Amino acid sequence: MGGAHGLPVRFDALVGRREETSLIRRLLLSSARLVTVTGAAGVGKSRVAIAAAEGLARTVAGVWYVDARGRGDAVAAAIASELKVDPGPDPVAAVAGALAGREALLLLDDVDEVVRETSAVVDALLTACPGVKVLVTSREPLSSMAQALVVLGPFADRGLGPTSDAVRLFADRAASGDARFALDDSTLPDVVRICEATSGVPLAIELAAAQLQFMDIETLADRMDDQLSTLEPADPASRSLRAAVEDSWERCGATERRVWCDLSVLAPGWDLDLGEAMAMLGAADRREATAAVKQLIRRSVVHRRRVGDAVRYELLPAIREFGAEHQQHPVEAQRHSVACMIARLHEAEDGWFSGRQREILLRLQGDLPNIRRAVTTAAALGDADRAVEVAVTAWRQAWMIHGSADELARWLGRALGSGSPSPLWETLGHALRAAVYGQTGKPGLARDELRLALLARDAASATGDAATAREADIAARSAAETLERDDAAAVAMLRELMDELGEEAYRFGRINTPQRLAARLRSLGEVAEAAPVEAAISERALVAGDRYERSFLRTARATAAAAAGDYEASELDARDALVLKRGLGNGLGVAQALELLADVARERADAARGASLLGAAAARWRDAGALRASYPPYFYDSASLEQALRRRLGGAAFDRAFDYGAALTEDESIGFALHGIVETRIRAAVPLAARSVLTPRETEVASLVADGETNRSIARRLFVSIRTVETHVQNALVKLGLRSRTELAVWFREQPGTARPEGTALARALRGGHSGGESQLLAVAHEGGAQAGPGTRGQRRRSRGGHSHEPGHRGDGQLLQHGQDEHLLPALRQAPERPLEVAEVVHLEPVAAGGTVLGQRDQGGPRLPGAPGRGDVADGGPEVVGEALDRAFAVAQGGEDLGRRLLHDVVRVETRRRAAGDVKGPPLVARPQRAERREVAGTHPVQKLQVGGAVGAGGHSHSSAGG
Repeated sequence: MGGAHGLPVRFDALVGRREETSLIRRLLLSSARLVTVTGAAGVGKSRVAIAAAEGLARTVAGVWYVDARGRGDAVAAAIASELKVDPGPDPVAAVAGALAGREALLLLDDVDEVVRETSAVVDALLTACPGVKVLVTSREPLSSMAQALVVLGPFADRGLGPTSDAVRLFADRAASGDARFALDDSTLPDVVRICEATSGVPLAIELAAAQLQFMDIETLADRMDDQLSTLEPADPASRSLRAAVEDSWERCGATERRVWCDLSVLAPGWDLDLGEAMAMLGAADRREATAAVKQLIRRSVVHRRRVGDAVRYELLPAIREFGAEHQQHPVEAQRHSVACMIARLHEAEDGWFSGRQREILLRLQGDLPNIRRAVTTAAALGDADRAVEVAVTAWRQAWMIHGSADELARWLGRALGSGSPSPLWETLGHALRAAVYGQTGKPGLARDELRLALLARDAASATGDAATAREADIAARSAAETLERDDAAAVAMLRELMDELGEEAYRFGRINTPQRLAARLRSLGEVAEAAPVEAAISERALVAGDRYERSFLRTARATAAAAAGDYEASELDARDALVLKRGLGNGLGVAQALELLADVARERADAARGASLLGAAAARWRDAGALRASYPPYFYDSASLEQALRRRLGGAAFDRAFDYGAALTEDESIGFALHGIVETRIRAAVPLAARSVLTPRETEVASLVADGETNRSIARRLFVSIRTVETHVQNALVKLGLRSRTELAVWFREQPGTARPEGTALARALRGGHSGGESQLLAVAHEGGAQAGPGTRGQRRRSRGGHSHEPGHRGDGQLLQHGQDEHLLPALRQAPERPLEVAEVVHLEPVAAGGTVLGQRDQGGPRLPGAPGRGDVADGGPEVVGEALDRAFAVAQGGEDLGRRLLHDVVRVETRRRAAGDVKGPPLVARPQRAERREVAGTHPVQKLQVGGAVGAGGHSHSSAGG
């Protein structure tokens, strides 16, 4: 009974899914006895399960395949038939008897129609036959307690390229149907459009590829909005996407079908709260609505997708189309979706002043597709008031905070043009649009919108409704202030508004009025007058647990201080703003604070740091897809700052420093701005393939395994337990389908971007300077100070961070980062015009006590085997230096991190001495002083290091003011 029995023979290659098939195999080879593969119709459950079973055929005594489709409730009899066993009156007992005492794997495919019966049979077999394991495919899980669930999702459908799984699948299937088909520059854009339209569903992609027999690829891409018809196969015997969706429809109850149809109104990417609110339309109460949504998720009708830290839901395209086709109350569902979105936006307003700001910002950012859908839906229904209400209510949290002002203006235009809004909503819409145009540098359009707002305000006043007239009047006057370029006139307008609003000015939707007043007063230099306004904002915000309004206030103050030349105050406020913004989800605010700190760095002649901060800010603007606003109190001219820094550094040096900053994540850029250091996670040395499969920590561990590190040394290096490292290694093996650490090391080295060519990362840096782009070798040129050049020591300016700088020159004490490795070298320029050269060599000497590694100058003393002397450097050049240091770090086990920090102190101090022209004394020597052993993260002892008479605890040294 050994071997594989009845596994379907597939002539088409399995594209992608390596992680999923490996996971299934690993689960079945470990403790799991039942693995159920679930997912929506057409995601490839059967294909993946068969591939996993094929991989197990050589390690399991027997593998049997059972197709449960169309077998009714006779699941056990179907298994007996495949085993060639007489089922008799008790098929379960017959199967159990045949498998008793044997090791076997049963693959039960497509049990959707008999989930309950399959659960009972599987539990009975697992109980009676300890050697039996079962692999099941179904759109919904079994009810067995022994089950390990593997949820199969579609392929990635965003950021697609020629190597993406979805594109590869389409190209493979298209070439099978038409041998002349080729994926090239002419066909790739349409292939990407098709794959995106399918949301990465493999069956839909395969059916789309088959359509190339009947139409050209451009026509096919244009017709993908109607997939159920466009992708219908010509051969009636072929599997149909519509038939697959109909199977799911048939298994749903009446309430579930109604909720399915109602959810089809939503754009993809809703969260559970919005889904349940939408389901209330077809359910008797909240409880029934929640149960219906959960059941649709369980049946794989609703697809669950993780987006960053959040979970979002959607109906995949064919399922959504099918629900829309069967919708019996389309207008009612559409109106209900708009009402749900409006209620959601008002709830966000009410909860803004609280500790929920991050949650609200991220939620509404995820809601943007459905905010747009609500405006479109209301406009299509001719309900202009509701269309304007959605856009106006969402203006600040969903659009402006994230820098999408121009998009907001477009949606306001669509809403206002959808009908004849009432005077109030017309005033609010045109007033907001005027403010947006004013802030984005379109004064002509802003004046036109303000004129329409004033006309609508007059119409609102004529209604006789005092509340409506007041609201319209405040909105129009507020918009007029944003267009005012005279700060004094603007202050007068804002004071009038503040007097009328009173305490109401400090609620969401109004709070920007006191914020603007404070900013305008500071623009006038009236700091004393601005202080009580700012204090009122801060007091209310602190009580509520707010972070955004406080950080916004500090950014505005920093902008005004920079404009007034008070860089001390600007730095303090910008740093405070970054502390408050960390993790808030306000990338645009982070960008503004980083630009202000870049200006501070420029003023302090730290041009390289300023360029890196400017690069980090540019990355935040890019991530937000934002356009720069020009509202006077908040406008910051970063273009002139960039020109000044570029002049000081020169084009090449500026670009290197800028690119370094642009490569940082938001959190890394904040750390760099506040503390001058970056805790590099997996970025430069991580292969792209690994990023898509492994977690950052798993990839980091894999890179260390590839370097030959043991689990113990990895644990010591990462400050984690050995068990944690073992878990990461095992997870990486499972995901990649590998069997040993050796295979993992080989796999990692073979990935693009991880090869280590002759000469090492350090040598490459010395040969070619710091490089960005594909090599992604990151360099920090800020730690060692700048070359003094022709100036004297007295002409140098010292930053608050303790760095020495001279305008026009970049720092030369360098921290080269390649993945997690840090190589330090005191390579100094003798003159700004000369290329980077090796002036001295620092060797590493392992110290027996505590395993600490200390830097030591080459004075003829003991050194590591293979480390070159000065003559060797002269003969061998930078490559020899890089290789020697690489070997030194590899040999020095147990204290590498501390050793590098200590070595960095040596380099930094020596570099500053040379930059200052103080090169007469003897070379500095790092030597251990009296050991003061204390634990760092429970691992390494810290020893004091004496460098040139200064005593410090080995590591980065920063003043409290400079971070």
